[in-house]
Amino acid sequence: MITGSQIKVPELPKVITNTHDEGLINLLEGSAAEMELFQGEQLIREAAERFHVVVIDYSSLSEGISDRDLVRYLKAIHDSNGVKTVLIGYDNDEMATRCYNAGLVAGVVPSVCRSLSAVVKPSVQNAFELFKSERDYLTKLFDRRYVTRELELAVEKANDALEPVSLLFLDLDYFKAVNDNYGHSVGDSALRAFANVLKKTCRGAGDVPARFGGEEFLVVAKSTGITNAYGLAERISESTRKIAIPLPENKFLQITVSGGLTTYNGVEDLSAEELLGRADKRLYAAKEAGRDRIFGPNEMALE
Repeated sequence: MITGSQIKVPELPKVITNTHDEGLINLLEGSAAEMELFQGEQLIREAAERFHVVVIDYSSLSEGISDRDLVRYLKAIHDSNGVKTVLIGYDNDEMATRCYNAGLVAGVVPSVCRSLSAVVKPSVQNAFELFKSERDYLTKLFDRRYVTRELELAVEKANDALEPVSLLFLDLDYFKAVNDNYGHSVGDSALRAFANVLKKTCRGAGDVPARFGGEEFLVVAKSTGITNAYGLAERISESTRKIAIPLPENKFLQITVSGGLTTYNGVEDLSAEELLGRADKRLYAAKEAGRDRIFGPNEMALE
């Protein structure tokens, strides 16, 4: 079942900003494939849905905003689906460094440089490169490379500390038919809708949901035993069945997902590749059994 197909990633990001500065807007328009302006909580919501880089103009925030409130706002943006933030026109070097080190911003441009194309444009592009280094462009989930490394680290920890890690390998059912019958735009909508299911369902501190390639997805659930992993898988399945993608003539497309589940406790000395292979075999068996189901060790024992 492992395919690893990828989409072509555009060279420029989709940028969202709060700025009222026409000069800065002109600079950003030359740095983005698409750009829109929003404020406050609406900016956070829009950023989570459609954008890759957020440019926050400090001078366009509420007058007199405290450093504490600024950090809270930056954290809310940071937590909204993997977007990367560039902070423009902020001159508190100590706080800027702390925000950067905490991962709340990908770059800070001081006031003296806010109108310099040679500073602003590279800052935006660097933020986008950081996004692409760990995220899938379409779904904004973690990408194959990132989740593979996370799985390797989790398996190493299981081997060292006998701490469980569960792996869920998921594949959208009949997805080729979706693209063939309704077009790739509907297919992309289905992928994004399922990705949103994973983001809302995989809320544990050790959960790493990712797009593995094409219609395949992985969830690495660290410090999670088989019972809780089955519960997570069932919640994903139930939420997926509720997806309704709008079609012409007031019709809707519903989708389902099949999955293979495995858990490792560090006892057998398995590699990450071997663990993935077990999950893949169970995924294949779930497909063969009729789809829209999860196969784990209770449904299919593996030596």
